[in-house]
Amino acid sequence: MCVFAGFPGLVGVAVKHTILNVERLEKCSGGLKAEMGKSIFILLVCTLFPGFVPTHSNLAEFVMRGSFLSMKNTTSWNATAKREVIFSEFDGVSPNGEWRKQYCYEYFPECDWEKWFFEATPAYGKMHVDGGYADCPEVGNNQHVVRYDKTIDQSRAYTIECDFTIATPFVSSVNSFCVNFNVQKGMRKDDKVNCWSINLDIHDSDTGNYTIKHMGFADVWDGKNKRYRYGSFTELLPGHKGVGAFEEPDVNHFKIEVNRRLDGSFSPKWVTVTWQDKSGVREHFEEDYSKFPFQPHPSQPVRVGLNTHGTSWTVRNLVVYY
Repeated sequence: MCVFAGFPGLVGVAVKHTILNVERLEKCSGGLKAEMGKSIFILLVCTLFPGFVPTHSNLAEFVMRGSFLSMKNTTSWNATAKREVIFSEFDGVSPNGEWRKQYCYEYFPECDWEKWFFEATPAYGKMHVDGGYADCPEVGNNQHVVRYDKTIDQSRAYTIECDFTIATPFVSSVNSFCVNFNVQKGMRKDDKVNCWSINLDIHDSDTGNYTIKHMGFADVWDGKNKRYRYGSFTELLPGHKGVGAFEEPDVNHFKIEVNRRLDGSFSPKWVTVTWQDKSGVREHFEEDYSKFPFQPHPSQPVRVGLNTHGTSWTVRNLVVYY
């Protein structure tokens, strides 16, 4: 739909942006071509009526991505156009990489190691949790997977983006989708995962009460029991809390910029996070992870992974780039 805006020059900007991306469009799936077709139709209508533009705050983005946050779209289509892509997956086009389960804290694998699995297809990645939080009522549980065959240069700034939905019915009080980054360890039963993480917890369906934690998993000294808790959940407080988070089928979007500040400057050990849904940007913040108890060893590779806390979810349009 078009409304009168009085800025006909924007149409020219969008047309130029469209032409610059024609070559990329040829590599798109049918769904993306259909979205582009709708956008071109809008441009033609608006060209015939120069005083009109689409009702969208960023016309160029609208043209390339259609209805942003549709699970049919490719995440960060514009953002990665001039970037060095490390890997992309779950976009309907890219092949799947090698995903492995990871070990976390002492209650794995006795608790529910065989009761959950991660399904990777070209179209989506889906976490299937059978029993969820109730499997380990005393301590809860976490299910971790890592993209094992792709490593990242942790000395550079890199970005992770993805679309995701958190499935109902909710069994636990957490219901989490979480992105792990700077992942090291966790590949063996006696070597628990260490990483930094950003999550979205939806605590209940009625209010959409949520928390985003600055968190991760680390080997933490337990003073009471005089031993280390290996691969233990650890949080940098305070988190970000609110209401009105959307569950499945509505789509959320994470953009996690590692080694960058809010102003876009390169800054090792800082992380900038943007969470967006159909209502717009919900949270946008930075965190200093130099305070986190786990710091990745500089001589070892790091990876990207995903986890949940007893809840099923679906992820699409995952892309990692420098």
